[in-house]
Amino acid sequence: IEKTNQLLAEADPALGELAVDELIHQATGPLFNNVSQAWNHTFLWASMTSAKHGKLALPHLTEAIDKAFGSVEASRDEFVEKGKEHFGSGWLWLGMDKATKQLDWHALHDGKSPLKEKWVPLLAVDLWEHAYYIDYRDQRERYLRKFYEHLNWGFAHDNFKAERAPNFDPLLRNESGMHRIESVRKAS
Repeated sequence: IEKTNQLLAEADPALGELAVDELIHQATGPLFNNVSQAWNHTFLWASMTSAKHGKLALPHLTEAIDKAFGSVEASRDEFVEKGKEHFGSGWLWLGMDKATKQLDWHALHDGKSPLKEKWVPLLAVDLWEHAYYIDYRDQRERYLRKFYEHLNWGFAHDNFKAERAPNFDPLLRNESGMHRIESVRKAS
């Protein structure tokens, strides 16, 4: 966040006036990397819940999952497989195609933003080693199986119904720039 604010201060002043999602579309280089990662991590926090979700009981989303994957269990298996097979750092996203409304798991490298894709992000998981190495070492599959139990399907359902990603501007921006990450965590 501090680096993003520093880069914004050095950039074209017009960029500092943009909403975060628009800034992601227009920024390049280090500014893009920093603002995209701030947005991705904010989305990640909202994608998690402390309670195990148990049975998915959100009819419209469950129907879309069944249509795309065959079942919630098959969705989990694809989630684990795509996350496990992703080489290097990045993110795994449950996304909804903007045109067909079809769901799929998408792996993106490094700090790439789903906002630049042709699908709406519904959920995210961090595939960078720092997200799991202390607890799981090189057992990414084990990490993914545990993470799936704590996906926030209510958040995914909200994004699914809205057919767009949430507006994180109130969490990430204020009149003096990007909020510090501690503020983002307290506000969410």
